[in-house]
Amino acid sequence: MKFEQTDGGCNMPEERANDKDCTVRALAIAGGMDYDTAYLLMKQSGRPPLKCGNMRKGLNTACEKGYLRAECTFTGLWDTLTFAEFQRRHTEGRYIVRVKAQHFSYHVFAVIDGVQKDTSRNHGSKNVLAVWRVVPVMPTTPSTKVLLNKTPICETL
Repeated sequence: MKFEQTDGGCNMPEERANDKDCTVRALAIAGGMDYDTAYLLMKQSGRPPLKCGNMRKGLNTACEKGYLRAECTFTGLWDTLTFAEFQRRHTEGRYIVRVKAQHFSYHVFAVIDGVQKDTSRNHGSKNVLAVWRVVPVMPTTPSTKVLLNKTPICETL
């Protein structure tokens, strides 16, 4: 399985960069945006400080603000699709993948052109709970960050 270790450009103080920022990292990496922008989008979607946050709400906020287009391409039961199967089938495109972690928790990470991009490798046997296909529509530079406060301009795929 292909893997590239990355923190999504996180160079934040410890109170913002923690082991529960997987939703922020996944959004930054798959969405082609900087960590700061992804952090602000997840915060606007209701992500509490030092908590994982709701990936679906974060993606909706990013779509509404015009940063990307996204669609949920898979939601499954606990045993229907493993990450290894997903990675073999999806060698092109940008995705955010949600897998079952331990007990009742989950983890999300980015997959770009078949390569898992995260802080650590996820085992291929993990069950996939949801997949979102992501298409960035604007680069994030300091001048585009102002869009975080503007009227939504969402597009659907």
